[in-house]
Amino acid sequence: MPLSIELHKQAVAASNSQQGVLSHRQLIGFMGWDMNMIRAQLNADRWQRVHQGVYAASTGILTIEARWWAAHLRCGDRSALDGESALHAWRVRSSTSTVEVVVPNGQNGHVPEISVRRTRAPIVSRSPSGLPPALVPQIALLHVSNRLSTSKALDLVGGALQSGRVQLDAFAAALATQRVKHRKVLTALLTEHRDGLTTSIEVAGVNRILKAHSLPVGFGQQREHIGGRSVIRDRVIGKLLIEFDGRVGHADATGRFRDLNRDNAALVSGRPTLRFGWVDVHEYPCAAADQVAHVLNLLAIPFDIAACKQSCQSEVARFRQRA
Repeated sequence: MPLSIELHKQAVAASNSQQGVLSHRQLIGFMGWDMNMIRAQLNADRWQRVHQGVYAASTGILTIEARWWAAHLRCGDRSALDGESALHAWRVRSSTSTVEVVVPNGQNGHVPEISVRRTRAPIVSRSPSGLPPALVPQIALLHVSNRLSTSKALDLVGGALQSGRVQLDAFAAALATQRVKHRKVLTALLTEHRDGLTTSIEVAGVNRILKAHSLPVGFGQQREHIGGRSVIRDRVIGKLLIEFDGRVGHADATGRFRDLNRDNAALVSGRPTLRFGWVDVHEYPCAAADQVAHVLNLLAIPFDIAACKQSCQSEVARFRQRA
């Protein structure tokens, strides 16, 4: 076997833990190669140059994981995946094609095809399995949320907390120490999650429909067993069940069929379900409050109700106010 092919195979084996990517320093310093040996692989079209001093021991389109390794090797040992790339690495959510890296302040911040952020703050990172160091998920989550509108930030953070990819205590600690654009609403979101709320629409529903109209809020995220399966109820107020339908988990046919089965099973057992969507919560919360009040009345569950504001459209609240 020609020596260059044997060397290529050795390099492929050595780079497996880095998604097939190697740096000039690793090749020269650790593996004993010289520049002529590297050029031979490039000239034979077995390898490709990804960045200055960084090579892939393959040709063709690189995976996102290989591009992350290439960026880390190019930016140095103290670098870490940042922003969307870090969230993707921690499986919080998929990122765009842009590779984001954070490096210590004072380090060269311009690398073609990599979005590099410099920081004076300590870079708190860990390495997800098989991947280069990445900013810890709770801090990456806050950095990304700072770029978003309030509603999108709530969706992002709420989804991350609900999935369990970001732990409540870790997020609370990061929230207390990092620069945060949406601090007030994210603090409120964290509080609601600790109280058993897990999605942004549920937080908004409890606040805009129940709390704003002084209605009982009951208990959140209550686990029950129906037909041998475990289900989680968004809110339970006595025998009344309230579900808040965001897009996740309810939009497809399977989700809708599952919801119908749960609602029917609850009704058969004498526990009616009210189901509110985005429009109910954000456009017609007063009408939704009236529906809650009517069902509570039918179930003989004591409740108070009050106008959410001077222009409140709740007919029950206005009737009680007149009475």
